Amino acid sequence: MKKKIKIKLIKSLIGINKKHRLILNSLKLNNLNSILIFNYNNYIIGIIKKIFYLLKIYF
Repeated sequence: MKKKIKIKLIKSLIGINKKHRLILNSLKLNNLNSILIFNYNNYIIGIIKKIFYLLKIYF
């Protein structure tokens, strides 16, 4: 069974870097407190490293 990772947006999108906002939009994390579940892989870990200050991460 693959590992899953749960990501929750905890900071507002107002005033953040435009590239970081585009990353969040591509992940469909548009609203505050929105939660998504992803498979644990290098792609997701790379994205999380860029925008970690906006997220809360559950394993």
